[in-house]
Amino acid sequence: MLAGFTAVLLTMTLLNASCRKGDPVGIIQSDNAPPGIQNIRDFSISEFEDTIDLKFRFNTFSDVVYARYKYSWTCTEYPSGAKAPVLLNRESPEGKAYGMTPGIYQFQIEATNKKGKSSETFQVTVLRDTLKGRFIYLPEQVWLVEDSIVRIGAATWTRYNPKLITSPERPDLFFRKLEGISISYRNAGESEWKNLEGFETTIIDQKTFWSKFTNAPENWKALNGKKAEMRLYFR
Repeated sequence: MLAGFTAVLLTMTLLNASCRKGDPVGIIQSDNAPPGIQNIRDFSISEFEDTIDLKFRFNTFSDVVYARYKYSWTCTEYPSGAKAPVLLNRESPEGKAYGMTPGIYQFQIEATNKKGKSSETFQVTVLRDTLKGRFIYLPEQVWLVEDSIVRIGAATWTRYNPKLITSPERPDLFFRKLEGISISYRNAGESEWKNLEGFETTIIDQKTFWSKFTNAPENWKALNGKKAEMRLYFR
């Protein structure tokens, strides 16, 4: 009888210890404070961007169980006269924000548990878009045609990968999503504009982009080092 009473008392003690006031409900408490948060780079977007992703990573090489911490995304600064942006999933490691107008916004992420807190801030600049409906021409771009040997079993062939990279950098152009830009090109001496059909295009740091065609026919090799002009239309 005494042993049973002791077991019940021990169970109640453990339950009380695991449900102390102030512990976040549903959060598995870690034995350590949250690791530091990696620096989040500032970036710019066009005013036509409707939503941005809010993401972060802990500054550690160890595996982190993200469910062990409580999170809070906040907008700590926004343009005078503007409304605060709408934050979605603000208590999740990955959130979203929308409803921003031209100007500078500052966001903050906090990760907390009963042992401590880590936080990081970064800025998003919303640029007034003056490009809608305009054509921008980038003359004297240069083709880079990479080749590589492919072997599968006894078969061997050369793969050609032509690439166009904007040069010099144009951060005033590439703060948009690619879906809002139509890109075409024409080689030196040609009059007809061609779409980059079949090309994979990637914007790099809102400053430049490259368009690459993988496994092109051999006749593309002749374009290596040749000049081309690019035309961008901003929808």
